Amino acid sequence: MGGLKRGELVFKRRLQSGRTSYSCVIHLDLERLGPVSVLLFMQSRDFFVNFKTDHPELKAAIHSHLAELQENFSREGLNLKNIAFLEKSDNHSNPFDHIEFEETIISIRI
Repeated sequence: MGGLKRGELVFKRRLQSGRTSYSCVIHLDLERLGPVSVLLFMQSRDFFVNFKTDHPELKAAIHSHLAELQENFSREGLNLKNIAFLEKSDNHSNPFDHIEFEETIISIRI
């Protein structure tokens, strides 16, 4: 799939209204496929996953494994509530824009 030009992995925690939620953001910049981002958000045992890539081949590969992703979450007793794909042209609120308000637990950049 190509080499890694840059990468970032960030785990964050947020306490709001007495409830704790967690997020994990993965940003990769791949030589051949360009940038790809994944945001995993967890509240209680519910998970929400957002993917962002503009490379059609990578997007198709991710789509082809969504059932497997859902099965793996279920097998572990976790509820994968939603999987979404964000487009560069989306005018909707981007969940990647709001994570700066959370407490950073771990941040790794390469």
